[in-house]
Amino acid sequence: DIRKTLNTIAGVNQDGNPVSLSTETIVSMNIWCFLPELFEQLSLKFRNFLDNLNNPDREFLIPSVINELVQNNEALVKVLESNAHWAGITYKEDVENVKNMILDLTGKGIYPENLWK
Repeated sequence: DIRKTLNTIAGVNQDGNPVSLSTETIVSMNIWCFLPELFEQLSLKFRNFLDNLNNPDREFLIPSVINELVQNNEALVKVLESNAHWAGITYKEDVENVKNMILDLTGKGIYPENLWK
């Protein structure tokens, strides 16, 4: 739940606490490449999550689980940075902006005309 306003980037973390972010903060676009051995760890973490689910609105967030594994020295992550602009669809209100962004990128020749083929 991260939102950009005129002067800030702010949101709420998984625990419901407010957070402020720098425009230089690296964010996950949820494009991951996992080695096979990670899936066993994720499976165990997911079973534990379900066994301790006392709030049906909680989510099993892969970035949070990966962060926990990294913090516990159980996994390593290589981050690839990009200067590309991104757009995400979280809410139905986001759809029109993303459509327009794709059309703009297609018009500039950055995306091919037949993007979906």
